[in-house]
Amino acid sequence: MKMQVINNKETMTSTELAALLGYTKSKVNEKIRDMFAAEIDGSFIGSSLDSRGYVAEYHLPEVESNMFVARWDYTHLRKLADFWVSKKGAYQLPDFTNPAIAARAWADEVELKQLAEQKAEQAMIEVDRLQGVCQTMAAQFKVGMTTNKFCSQFNGVNIQQVNKTLVKLGKLRVDGSGYSATSVARDVLFKSEFGDYSPYASVLPKGAKWLYRAYLAGKLPMKKSWDGAYVHLTFNF
Repeated sequence: MKMQVINNKETMTSTELAALLGYTKSKVNEKIRDMFAAEIDGSFIGSSLDSRGYVAEYHLPEVESNMFVARWDYTHLRKLADFWVSKKGAYQLPDFTNPAIAARAWADEVELKQLAEQKAEQAMIEVDRLQGVCQTMAAQFKVGMTTNKFCSQFNGVNIQQVNKTLVKLGKLRVDGSGYSATSVARDVLFKSEFGDYSPYASVLPKGAKWLYRAYLAGKLPMKKSWDGAYVHLTFNF
């Protein structure tokens, strides 16, 4: 099966995850849907369909695959690190009859194991960071928050252009003098509200996750003065 590239990132398939964890592919697909519903809806996680039009495979970028394994079976994180190391470069069997090549191959193997261990450690650090961010966002999330208010906690986002960008992404629509959720996002990502004589969209829990993923993927409008750092700020709402 041809590998999908999402947001310029290589991906790992449900089949590969199933082989790694010892689950059936259908069980892996079910767990992916449970964990990443907003990311799937927001096209941050791709899929392949079978001949009947049903999802046969999900395609997870590296960070999401690390998060998935850390949640469902963290004992396989080192195997996952090995997978990503091998995926990023084709490996050819060296000529072990040549002493110099054999020695180099042994050194390369040691370096590969060290790199895999570093990747596994980095994966755990990233999972911890994302869990911390999600906990902070959950603590700060308030029912009825507007899209602008919620996005104000993301460093560099141009708050004045957020709703216009969400219109272009098909999540909001212009509604008279304000904005409301489109049919695909209504009561899933955002909720249409009405206040001060104009409609607006409030953020739902799945919408909060979707906005954060959109921020990390560079899909939200940024200020010209943005320093380039994707940082989650803390405010007292």
